[in-house]
Amino acid sequence: MKISMFVIFTVAIIAASTQATIILQDEFKIDLTDPNSVPEHGLIWMPHDKVKQNGDGLVFENPAPNTAVDFHLLTKAYPIGLSWRPTCGANLDVELSPLGKKTEYNGMTLHPSFYTVYVRYSPDMKNWSSWHAMQDKHRDWEARNKAGSYQYDIRLQIPHKERQAYNDYYGQYMKMDVPWQSDEEAAVKWILTQEPDFFKKHIPFIGYVQFLCETSIRANQPLSEIKIGIGWGVGGLHSIPKDESVYKNRGNIPWRFKAPDEKINPLRKKSHQCDR
Repeated sequence: MKISMFVIFTVAIIAASTQATIILQDEFKIDLTDPNSVPEHGLIWMPHDKVKQNGDGLVFENPAPNTAVDFHLLTKAYPIGLSWRPTCGANLDVELSPLGKKTEYNGMTLHPSFYTVYVRYSPDMKNWSSWHAMQDKHRDWEARNKAGSYQYDIRLQIPHKERQAYNDYYGQYMKMDVPWQSDEEAAVKWILTQEPDFFKKHIPFIGYVQFLCETSIRANQPLSEIKIGIGWGVGGLHSIPKDESVYKNRGNIPWRFKAPDEKINPLRKKSHQCDR
């Protein structure tokens, strides 16, 4: 399920340009009890031969209650920003449920393992940032039990220094005779004609985000649901296109540019295996 709110606060409109702030919040609910969630969200997990999907979610089925297996799950890459203007910052939230249950072993109470959640970002689905660890919202198991789930968040922000080379190129593009000077998708295509390996050297904006969840999953304790929240904003002056047809139906389409030679995500394979 995806819930979106698209808001435009117009500040000024003049003959040649429009200044606005655009804010959007997406929420994706991944129901792991539904087998359709696997292709819909591009889910890959390991070990696929031990952790199975059933009516309870993803489960490590084992008759021994205190056994566990190292587990990681990778989502698809979610596009954010707009097709004509990518974002430089995003607020991300991930919630996993249900909480694992305590078990007893030789007179000791064993808490279930908590998750470590990571995110990375890309401008083109080929060149990626490193993995960034998201912040656990809860300090201890008492806080987690009160919340009823595992919850994580992070603020991603591109440094101005990392954007400088891109801004220099974009400044050149805006002086050219083009259909729409504010179309950054078209600008990116032009930049790559000038410097084909540009995104190997710079990641100046966030076009896609992808999530990785890791834990030591306890036997017979399912992961049933993942909720992902993505919030971002863009703003500033943008020009009115010379040819209005290039703007038609672009307002609420997320970033869609992909590297020309990239056919599939390099971490996505036909099986449910992935390289780490």
